Amino acid sequence: MSPEDLFTLKGVCIHEASHAAIARHYGYAADWKVFPFPTSDGEDFPLWQGFTKFYGNPRRKAERIISLAGCAAETLWMNPDSDASDLDSFIFAYGLTESDEAGARGYHFQDLETVVELVKNHMPAIEQDALLRVRMFVADVASISPINS
Repeated sequence: MSPEDLFTLKGVCIHEASHAAIARHYGYAADWKVFPFPTSDGEDFPLWQGFTKFYGNPRRKAERIISLAGCAAETLWMNPDSDASDLDSFIFAYGLTESDEAGARGYHFQDLETVVELVKNHMPAIEQDALLRVRMFVADVASISPINS
């Protein structure tokens, strides 16, 4: 696995672990997964996809915050001093995934402020959860890779 692939994998894991952590903060059970998917250029692990499932029917504000948490964690992972304006710029530059956009629809700047503070408070646990999954995934890939590759 290349350093670029590992960096991307970690970013996706941070994103998904954050959704789950913030869902749990609001009292919902949550789990998340990440997996590689092929592209037309034939790379081994060029792209990563993830999803988070939380159980229950959250209030609308909680759903917005949970949906924004992934991008907030990515923003804070890249710059721990980030604030709501930085998150707003990140979303403007990179957008939200289709499912995150659906959950975050109608968000306000105050939601960005709330999610940044929540994610900052949960970031040690988010990073620990994400890094554990990265290590497990890398170990699984290494165990099935040919010895002489």
